[in-house]
Amino acid sequence: MSHLETLTSEINAYDKASHSLESLYQESEDLLAELRHWESVLEADATATPDLTPATSKWYKSSIQGLKRYNPAINRFNKNVVSNPKFKADVDDAYIYKLPMANHPQPPPKSSLVPSAPEKLHYENKLELTKAIVLHLLKNGHCEVVQDLLDEVVDGGGGPVNDEALARFRDLKHILDSITKHHNLASALDWFAQYSSNSDRSWCIGFKFHVLQYVLLLNQPDKSAMANAAEASAYAQRHFPHYSKRYFHEIAMLAPLLVYQREHATNFFAYLHKSHLVRLSSNSSPESTFVVDLLDRFQQVHDYEEVFVNLAHEFMSEFCEQLGLSDDSSLFQAVLAGFVYMPSFYKYNQIQTKLGKTPSEPDSSQFVTNSKGETVAAYTYDLPFQLSDAPRFLWRYHPIFICPISKEQLIPITGESAAAGGNGQPHDNPVVVLDHCQHVALKDSVWQLSKKGVDMFKCHYCYKKHKMSEVKDAYFIDL
Repeated sequence: MSHLETLTSEINAYDKASHSLESLYQESEDLLAELRHWESVLEADATATPDLTPATSKWYKSSIQGLKRYNPAINRFNKNVVSNPKFKADVDDAYIYKLPMANHPQPPPKSSLVPSAPEKLHYENKLELTKAIVLHLLKNGHCEVVQDLLDEVVDGGGGPVNDEALARFRDLKHILDSITKHHNLASALDWFAQYSSNSDRSWCIGFKFHVLQYVLLLNQPDKSAMANAAEASAYAQRHFPHYSKRYFHEIAMLAPLLVYQREHATNFFAYLHKSHLVRLSSNSSPESTFVVDLLDRFQQVHDYEEVFVNLAHEFMSEFCEQLGLSDDSSLFQAVLAGFVYMPSFYKYNQIQTKLGKTPSEPDSSQFVTNSKGETVAAYTYDLPFQLSDAPRFLWRYHPIFICPISKEQLIPITGESAAAGGNGQPHDNPVVVLDHCQHVALKDSVWQLSKKGVDMFKCHYCYKKHKMSEVKDAYFIDL
């Protein structure tokens, strides 16, 4: 019987025994009511002689029987569940690589006027981790949480984020809410007018915002089609000439919308759709695809939430770049690096401990302060295992799969290569995964092992038996 089945059985037995207490409570209430009744009778007539023996005897027998059923149930539950070591679990044991870290960075002890270099380094490292957490929260719009966090963890000045940056991120949250919740692009367009750069990405994002604003002006339900066209035409004359050299064909696709009439919508958009497909065949840039997708949903643009969410993400990237920050989550990168590298360090420390080679605590002479005022180590450790400088686990370079059976080498299909339309791996011989053990090999190799799909075959690693029908295509996820 599994732990869950045992626990369920014991809880049911304990719950069943508790019903005896409910009946005992009800009988006690009945006896109390009868005693109060006779009390009122005796107050009115002191010569009355009530006979309480039957009621008290019945209550006594019922209480003894109820306790006999309830007490053994308590003892059994304590023995089988409460005192059973199988049901004792520590949540901390779920993570095997325990880190002796406090909840948040603590400043160096105030008793020491000049803290040691290792203490300063430890504090600076923890402060950097706090900065990663703070930036992650800010990018996700949790400004009020960040303020409370900074008030708690920062002792004095010099926090990971200054007040000016915090105010800028509050503006970011307001702009993103306006885009995604209210479909109002005014604040985002004002930001682009003030902070946009001359990079290709900034031009692309700014153009997308102006295109969407142009479509929204044509889709105002509280105005006539003529009034919408006049307002959209004036908007296009103000902003589209700035992008005409780069996006002339995309702007040309938007021009027919000025003569759009609701009563002829079906034929109008059918004609536009055909012309758009012809244009895409000759110019399939991301901007052209964006315009075509937007025009295909012109009449339901406010229901097309995906375009507002995607533009909000692109705006956040541009906003972070203007602040000199990456739009990637530094917290995710830190956690991912720890997930990939921590097992190697943990195994190394375990081996060193078994060999009795515990590292000594470095003294202050082994640390120096760089030009930024940061404490860095002036020594290097040569590790007996390799840690790449670049994140190889993120496949910065293209991956190569070597079949363990045929030794054939190929480039497996990943999310990035599939999106780019690459043909690094022949589709008639893909990498496959075995259901029972999750080991991988090439499909042709497995096909030969199964004698062309007829017989069962053993895995080349663990020798578990499989059928050809229990083999599925493997997909390599590019982190």
